[in-house]
Parts: sequence; structure tokens; C-alpha cells
Amino acid sequence: MQDNSEHPVIIPHIEDNIELPKNAREALPDMSPEQELSMRSNTVKLISDLAGETIEPSQDNMEEAEEYNNRIQKKSWQSIGYIA
Repeated sequence: MQDNSEHPVIIPHIEDNIELPKNAREALPDMSPEQELSMRSNTVKLISDLAGETIEPSQDNMEEAEEYNNRIQKKSWQSIGYIA
């Protein structure tokens, strides 16, 4: 084993008899699409802040997001019978 003091390895303490989730999906709570989108965008923002990078959407990004939102909203309305 090599000693690499420039990059120490941190191993968290894991208590005995505590079941760990089998995968990431199981580890996350059930969320609505809005909650999941908010969580994902907050994660991206946090990572960009930590990296010191500014995130600014292009016009194409904004248009794509609006189209996506309209599709999701239409599917949601159709699923509850609000529109055909």
C-alpha cells in the first residue's frame, strides 16, 4: 500500500445493523416530477458554485426547456382527464 498524503482517503464510519440501500433509486424518497426537477437543478447549481463556474442557459436551452415543460404539462392534464 502506498502512502499518498497529498490525497488522503476518508472512510466514513458505518454503524452495524443498519441496512444500506441497494441502489440510488431506493435511497431517494418518492418525489413528484416537480420535486425531482428542483432537486436536480439545485444539485447542478451547487456543483457549479463549488467549481466556481457560472451556469447560464443559452436561448436554445431555454426554448428546449419550455417545450419540455409544455409536453410534461400536457401529459399531466391528459392523465387527469382535463384535456383529451
